[in-house]
Amino acid sequence: MNGGARILVVAATARELAPADGWLSLACGVGPVESAIATGAAIATLRPAAVLHVGIAGARRSAALPAASLVIGREARYCDLAVPEAWAPHIVPADATLLAAAQHAFPSAPLLTIGTSARVGGTTGCDVEAMEGFGVLRAAQQAGIPALEVRHLQRDRGAGPGALVFRCCLRRHHGRHAAARGGDHPEPADVRALTFGYSPCPNDTFAFHALAHGLVDAPFRIRPVLLDIEELNRRAHDVEFDLTKLSVGAFAGVGDPYRLLQSGAAPGKGVGPLAVTRTPMTLAEAVRGTLAIPGRETTAYRLLRLAAPSLGTVIEMRYDGILRAVASGEVEAGLIIHESRFTYAEHGLSKAVDLGEWWEQETGLPIPLAGICDRADLGDDLAGAAERAIRESVQHAFDHPEASRDYVRAHAQEMSDAVCDAHIALYVNGFSLDVGEEGLRAIGRLVSEEGDGRRETGDGRR
Repeated sequence: MNGGARILVVAATARELAPADGWLSLACGVGPVESAIATGAAIATLRPAAVLHVGIAGARRSAALPAASLVIGREARYCDLAVPEAWAPHIVPADATLLAAAQHAFPSAPLLTIGTSARVGGTTGCDVEAMEGFGVLRAAQQAGIPALEVRHLQRDRGAGPGALVFRCCLRRHHGRHAAARGGDHPEPADVRALTFGYSPCPNDTFAFHALAHGLVDAPFRIRPVLLDIEELNRRAHDVEFDLTKLSVGAFAGVGDPYRLLQSGAAPGKGVGPLAVTRTPMTLAEAVRGTLAIPGRETTAYRLLRLAAPSLGTVIEMRYDGILRAVASGEVEAGLIIHESRFTYAEHGLSKAVDLGEWWEQETGLPIPLAGICDRADLGDDLAGAAERAIRESVQHAFDHPEASRDYVRAHAQEMSDAVCDAHIALYVNGFSLDVGEEGLRAIGRLVSEEGDGRRETGDGRR
């Protein structure tokens, strides 16, 4: 342990807890309700520095995850809660610092959404399921305590070695958590570690695989942190990562702490977000009712506010839940991004507008979705090195497309190989090597177009 930090290890049953000196432990009980109550009470009494939730879990056969493997939870999703996200949260993300340590300790462990349900087989949209994760992480979130869920996949209900192995590694790497919070940093003095936030989508894991796995020369090493794009946008306001992917729609709000790098960006043509509905209708009709969006700082939402004269009720939800929300009637329309543009028809939905086509017709420019930015205080030399390393990583991906296959598949959300390949082909292109003058013009145009606030609705929403 570093600096006497107190880490509370939580599992459903005592059999899933492997004792380690200096670590607090809690058998929280089975199910999301029992786990939330017990964890909340333990946090109030013990005031731990962090919560590590461990235990066994099941996996869908289609995920092809081997038994006895370790899975790191990118987030916990509560699959029993059938109400809009605006009423109650469905998802709790893992703490970024703990997530970075887990990825560093176990680089081959897949980073996945772990579903929570009180019923065996009750999760949807998740390859891994258990019964307590959301309850534990939500209790920690409410108390302001960083938390992470790690699961050991096995058919035998007995306790496996995964929890203890992970905890020992986490203890060795705990100094890195402390460094992020002001403590001593144990990294070798001659190799600087940079945190790099990017998404788990196939285009990012394909493009940055080589950099994340040390396959390109750089005067630093990368600690990847994979998060949904809107979560990256939010964390950029706190300058949480040294390098980060950022929606162009968030550039103005984030401001000076970050600078755009020339490599790794995602402008393109034919890559725009779509507005979809259950029945065919125009964009004006689609946005009159309740509309699900993937985040208010996404480029998709910024484009929608430019294209639509007014918006009805806007509900934010994770991008990969929007298609289900539209298909089920929870919302009238949805603004979709990423791989959803390839799969919306499978849900029986219709396209109201392709905002990429709209943008290209209006401006004649590619649509600038996102870019890679570095912290402005890193200095020009390090920024230049990062820009070169990212470019080399993208080029390595183009030259060796199969090298990243396992990494891409480990992080893909419910995607077939065909959808993954289509996703990569669409979003990783020449602009990813160098955004160029045309890409910079597109970025400047979108930021300036949005800045005048012309699309604000009568009730003050934007």
